Amino acid sequence: MSEMSYEQALARLKTVVEQLERGSLDLEESLRLFEEGMNLSRRCDEKLREVEERVKVLVEREDGDARRLERGDLNLEFVTREQLEEN
Repeated sequence: MSEMSYEQALARLKTVVEQLERGSLDLEESLRLFEEGMNLSRRCDEKLREVEERVKVLVEREDGDARRLERGDLNLEFVTREQLEEN
């Protein structure tokens, strides 16, 4: 999974959530998918933190102060667990 891109991990996570929400899986398969989903969620969170840190470095001013990013400064889509659960 470590070679999986953010987009791939997010797409797989959405699929896992859909399968779990259907409720037609047996207990063992549900548990396996839940575990996979948690790992995918952690991977996405980790990737987003990495990107956030890289962005902070890129926007740092010459005097060493990082300026605060405003909404719209970046065109990144951040998806929270709550948003996934809503879909």
